[in-house]
Parts: sequence; C-alpha cells; structure tokens
Amino acid sequence: MQSPYPVNPYEAPPPLPPRRPGNRIGIIVGIVILVLLLIGGGVFVWLRFSSANATANFTTNGTFTILSRTNISVRQDGQNKIYSYTQQGVDSGDITGSYTEEETAIVHPDNTASFSGTSTCTCTIAGKSGTLTYPYTGTTSANGSFQGQILDGHGTGDLAKLHGQGTFQGQGTHGTYSSELHFDA
Repeated sequence: MQSPYPVNPYEAPPPLPPRRPGNRIGIIVGIVILVLLLIGGGVFVWLRFSSANATANFTTNGTFTILSRTNISVRQDGQNKIYSYTQQGVDSGDITGSYTEEETAIVHPDNTASFSGTSTCTCTIAGKSGTLTYPYTGTTSANGSFQGQILDGHGTGDLAKLHGQGTFQGQGTHGTYSSELHFDA
C-alpha cells in the first residue's frame, strides 16, 4: 500500500530560499517617497488655489452729488419728525455711476438728525460693472453737515462678489466717500 503522504509528515520541510534584505528596504523607501510626493502635491495645490482665490483689498475715493429728493412721508413722534424719502444722485471717482436711495431720517428739535437707508448703485468699480446695493447709516448736524458709514452689501453682474465698507461725509447735497473693498474669488 502506498502512503497517502508524498513525503514523510514527520520530516522537516526544506528551508525557504534566503530573503534579500534589499527588497524590504526598497519597498519602504518607495512608500515614503510616494507619501512625500502626495503631501507635497497637496500643499502645492492648496497654496496655488488659496493664493488664486485671495484678492487684495483696494481703496476707493471719490465724490457724490444728490440730484433730487422726493418725500414719501412725514410724521411726528413727540418732538421729533420722521421723514421717509427717496433720493437720486451720482458718484464720481473710483466708483462711477448713478444711484437711488431709500432713506429714513429722524430730525430732532435742534435740527440734528440720525438717518439710515439703502443705496442701489448702477456703477463701475475697478473696471467692473453691475448693480451694488448696500445699507448705510449716519448723522447730520444742525448746520447741514453729515457723516456716516457704508456697510457691506451685495451686487449683481461683475460686482456680485464685491465686499467691503466705508465712510462718507459732506454738506448739503455734496459729499465725499472712502471705502476698503475686495472681490471674493
């Protein structure tokens, strides 16, 4: 009868061929180089896109003129009068175009006032055109001089990604503005 085992099960198996230590070191070095390339590529892509998406702030300066004002309503609140009106005007300088504002002013007995409103400008800024809508607030002294702040708004067209804030001041129907703006990428 023949043995079911081709070899003696009690005999030690033949030794495996010796491993070359260089194979394992080569694989480890290859993996390390691959990981470094992936990390370096990721850092390169991140830096490239983050610098491409970052835009520098820029300053705009100029003048504005209020061309007309239409009273919508006037009401008394104690000794104060509350005016609601629209006004149209033009911007010149780094921002050019025409605007319409809806404004509410609270005029006190001493002829000082506080006001707030929303301006919608069809304008060009830094060579880009569109419509920009932004809120503002300010105060008026008894002699008719005024000052205020321009708050961040939103735009359309080429101005859709414009953000920033600024200040304005003036006397009567004329004034100046200054703002720090940037375009999001």
